[in-house]
Amino acid sequence: MKDDSIYLEHIETNLKRIVLYASGISKEDFLKNIQLQDACIRQI
Repeated sequence: MKDDSIYLEHIETNLKRIVLYASGISKEDFLKNIQLQDACIRQI
């Protein structure tokens, strides 16, 4: 069984990617950009 810290590091890395992808993007622009939505969903 893996150490829980590995899972937590993975979650942290993915959350940082979502913030990076969506930084400076308005809600309206996010909702219009299917690729960005897919990229963020993929990280979840």
